[in-house]
Amino acid sequence: ARFFPAPAPLLDDVLEWLSTYPDVRAMVEIKMESLKHFGREAVTCALLKVMAPHRKQCVLISFDDEALHLARKHVAPELGWVLHEYNDKSRQRAERLKPQYLICNERKIQRHETPWPGGWRWMLYDIGDPQQALDWAQRGVDLIETGDICRLLKHPRLAGRACRHGL
Repeated sequence: ARFFPAPAPLLDDVLEWLSTYPDVRAMVEIKMESLKHFGREAVTCALLKVMAPHRKQCVLISFDDEALHLARKHVAPELGWVLHEYNDKSRQRAERLKPQYLICNERKIQRHETPWPGGWRWMLYDIGDPQQALDWAQRGVDLIETGDICRLLKHPRLAGRACRHGL
């Protein structure tokens, strides 16, 4: 609400801004709606072209693993697959894709289960509780996404690991 009614910035503008922070990385999502409307090849190739000058600072993510396979055939940045389901079939698909990141809603993984091992880093989203973030970190989750960063950063153990780029 603080920035309302500011429009969402264009990807070109975000990537240009990103280049002023060389240690910062962005996850750029291929949206399912775009794939359905414009087609997998058109969307993936267009995104890769826009991202090319900033490739080392970007991770291309999608729920559509076929789009990520297509991106890998081109000169792609690192890849992150967002799981629809956390099950054996998804694990097999992840092992074929070999993304650098596996991304999942934390509710899809059993509370005391350790996420699958592999050559990827885990990122979980919808984490709102500081202790929950710390518990997942103990089980090998490297990154989280939250809708309540202020709450998480009030926790002393998480505040010490916060981004210090003046953002």
